[in-house]
Amino acid sequence: MRPAPDNRFIKDFAAFADRVVAAGMLNSLSQVLLKIASPGVPDFYQGNELWDLSLVDPDNRRPVDYTIRQSMLAEIMREAASKPLALSKKLFERPDDGRIKMYVTCRALRWRRKHAQLFREGAYVPLEGAGQRGHHLIAFARGSSEHHVIIAAGRFFTGFGILPQGAAGESAWSDTFLSVPPNLLQERYVDLFTGQTVYADCERDAQQLCMSEVFAHMPVSMLIPLDDA
Repeated sequence: MRPAPDNRFIKDFAAFADRVVAAGMLNSLSQVLLKIASPGVPDFYQGNELWDLSLVDPDNRRPVDYTIRQSMLAEIMREAASKPLALSKKLFERPDDGRIKMYVTCRALRWRRKHAQLFREGAYVPLEGAGQRGHHLIAFARGSSEHHVIIAAGRFFTGFGILPQGAAGESAWSDTFLSVPPNLLQERYVDLFTGQTVYADCERDAQQLCMSEVFAHMPVSMLIPLDDA
């Protein structure tokens, strides 16, 4: 049975649902990155490499389509090896199939495995956001002054207007900064997901990163000092 064309509730609910779904996808990206980089062992359920829209806790008893996941992952990693920026843009602009979540998960886990000692023994240093949308930012550093990585993720996405693309870019994060201790801040970083270089703003002893540059393409970032990239 189809709803009547003049059913205003359905129209309003559909618009609300689209907004909630978009914010949920962005929250999921942030949660995945924070889980991978935080102290401790990240825990994953089989089959949750893509979006999970169930209303109950996931478990390992459900059948998992490994074939489609293997195919997606192979394609993603093939493109990531040569064109990470183009790939991240494409996946973020079309997030419905969940490949953007798989991409963030895979890239972050592989970097963590390659630098296992940094995550196993490195310090956890919380970082503070400042400026117009500083409270929309969660960030911390892992490691030491010799070797470290900076993790940044957005939150409270419903305040960004049109989602999900409205949650990234210069207009979304203008006049928003991430303060980094002088002993950690490097002049240049490489974003793990886009491959783009991010420059620190050290003018007037500010010791900070501009989030309009960090989140230029996605509202999650794993910043690696250029010398360690």
